[in-house]
Amino acid sequence: MTRRRYRRRGFDGRFARTGYPWIHPGEDGGFWIDLAAIPDNIGAYSGGERRFLLIAASIGCSEVQVNLSDAAAALDREQLDLVLAAIAHAAGSHQHSEVIYDPDGRPASFGKLGPPYPGSGRAGHHGRPPRGPSGSDRSGGTSLRCGAA
Repeated sequence: MTRRRYRRRGFDGRFARTGYPWIHPGEDGGFWIDLAAIPDNIGAYSGGERRFLLIAASIGCSEVQVNLSDAAAALDREQLDLVLAAIAHAAGSHQHSEVIYDPDGRPASFGKLGPPYPGSGRAGHHGRPPRGPSGSDRSGGTSLRCGAA
């Protein structure tokens, strides 16, 4: 699961739509998300929403620091599932492989491992194509930035 998909799926994707101070139009017709802007703009949201957004921002931006044990402890099951899948993806788990042995026990080849956590692989969200921040099919795509460009 990419960081973009993580944000689009959490809280029905409403925080990845235009109208939020961290969503900006891109030059290519798509959008970009300023991850560093998230912490200063979430004061009015619920505790779960704030924690979820802080974790999302911290995964993609080293400028955003979060105490993961405090933040994750207060998430509901659905949001926690997304966080765990995003962490697995950020760790590169979707690229891991395993050694395949022949019948005599000798290494024969390599095989790609499945995701260690449901949703952390590269498959699209329930088979649907990715959606842009506005909720419509994206033309220029969405990019992530740590701080304003």
